[in-house]
Amino acid sequence: MKYLSRLLFDCVCLCCALSACAGNNAGSGQSQTSGSADNASETPLTEAVTAMSQAPSGVSKVKEISQAQFVALVGDYNSEPSAFKFVGQRPAIVDFNAEWCGPCRRLAPILEELAVEYAGRVDFYSVNVDDNPEITQALRISSIPMVLLCPMNGTPQSIVGLYPKDEIVNAMNYVFGWKK
Repeated sequence: MKYLSRLLFDCVCLCCALSACAGNNAGSGQSQTSGSADNASETPLTEAVTAMSQAPSGVSKVKEISQAQFVALVGDYNSEPSAFKFVGQRPAIVDFNAEWCGPCRRLAPILEELAVEYAGRVDFYSVNVDDNPEITQALRISSIPMVLLCPMNGTPQSIVGLYPKDEIVNAMNYVFGWKK
């Protein structure tokens, strides 16, 4: 019975992992739209570019970081893997992604928008899992996109998969202890 439960759990995890990146339609010629008829020509990417162009200059955006930069800016996952200690100066969001992952590419403009909106309050980082396999293994990342929300105090929480902006904001409010 224990074996069957484990097998069922593994199958569900495998299905979730495969479906997370199965939505890649970049090569199919289909475009993603925001849904409304009058904004049919605007994609999340164009919305993010518009938001960034309207923001004051010098506003932070999502910064791509390496393993060494992760240790310096977010936390050392090697020293005590069981007790992760956040070292940032403000809460952080770390997006673990890959270039070949369709949902990761659709999440990127959402995080760019949030980086502009929360500039100075939250640091936004991006880690390519293909270029940084050590950190991927150390943090046991098995599905992408995976967003790690790191509060100033407390345990980091993760979101796996593609979520709309408002759900990510709700997660930020909850994990960072902000009132909405």
